[in-house]
Amino acid sequence: MSSSAPTSDPTQALYVVFQAAGQAYALPHHSVVEMVQPPPVVPIPGTGKAVRGVVNLRGHVLGLLDLRRALGLPSADEETQELLDQLAQREREHREWLAELERSVHEERDFKLTLDHHACAFGRWYDRFETKQVVLAQVVERMDAPHQRIHALGGKVMALSAAGDKEAALQAIERTRYGDLSTLISLFAETRDVLLDMQREIAVVVQSDNGNIALLVDSVEAIDTLTPQEGEDAYASGSPLLDGVATNRTDDLVLMLRPSALVSQFQHRKVA
Repeated sequence: MSSSAPTSDPTQALYVVFQAAGQAYALPHHSVVEMVQPPPVVPIPGTGKAVRGVVNLRGHVLGLLDLRRALGLPSADEETQELLDQLAQREREHREWLAELERSVHEERDFKLTLDHHACAFGRWYDRFETKQVVLAQVVERMDAPHQRIHALGGKVMALSAAGDKEAALQAIERTRYGDLSTLISLFAETRDVLLDMQREIAVVVQSDNGNIALLVDSVEAIDTLTPQEGEDAYASGSPLLDGVATNRTDDLVLMLRPSALVSQFQHRKVA
């Protein structure tokens, strides 16, 4: 990916804007040499989690620093794995939900699990879920209708069972098992595939007076001018890597990074 791009006002400073853990960060355009897919990494024994190791970029050996971990955040791999684990658990819970509904009919007892699709663990996660990834958003959105119908089934089955129509109640459960539940399980699998396919981090090669490193980020968003913001020091005071706050064209906050501090962070952690 080329690091050059036109700007409407050549007197304004350009910045490379990228994402890490849902937050926008930026580096001065002149400090970014290039942006590449990360080459194979050679680990360095005895380093902290922020240092992934070293990479060979066309004969130049560079340290690879994970921006997320350098800022004390979970790595992209850790974050994705946590979400994959949660989705697997939500799938198991809905298999068990339907199995428990079936047992309650057979044993002629009350069904105690929630009928409210907003109240189960998946429903609470779904109601809070936000993403800028269009494909992921579309797959997750398709879960809503079958998920609502599965929970609505509970009330219908209990009414049939209370009316003495046990056979109709069990038939409704069986239709849902091979209908809406099967659809929901397929969508869980599709969501996992999309999440794994999205794991394509970018290495931003950063240069400063004290050396060069490769900085691992989630994605590169833009090369653009930014507007510095005064009085926002609280955003940047939490880490020596940060050098102030700016806003982009849509007034989103962008945290500015110090190139020299990134290089120093690698050198410090390398010998730690």
